[in-house]
Amino acid sequence: MVEKSLTKKERSLVTRLVINGSIHPNYYNGSGRWSTCGPDYAARLASILMGSGMVEGKHFEMGNDALRGGHEGAYVRLLPLGRRRKFCRGAKEAAVLSLAPRLLGLSGAEVLAKTRLFAFQGHL
Repeated sequence: MVEKSLTKKERSLVTRLVINGSIHPNYYNGSGRWSTCGPDYAARLASILMGSGMVEGKHFEMGNDALRGGHEGAYVRLLPLGRRRKFCRGAKEAAVLSLAPRLLGLSGAEVLAKTRLFAFQGHL
């Protein structure tokens, strides 16, 4: 598992990846002559996944789908074997538990019961 605790940004990246399956985390700042590359979050996310025991090419893949290989084209995609890892299931459950009470007005116990029911039925 991950040896150090994740920062807020790293938790956000992992949660987005687990929920969406694939993300393009890099971006540019500014416009025109003053545009600069933002941080390389794709590499940061890959190091988090490798630190949790995942293997690139087996559990996740990295690539660049920009036409000319630009910074914003870098992506990280979970493969089916990676989605079944305990690390990803735990991140998905945490995301559901944190979002559901605000969206549905449910108590913590109701959310936990519904999450376990959905997981049992194969939805998570």
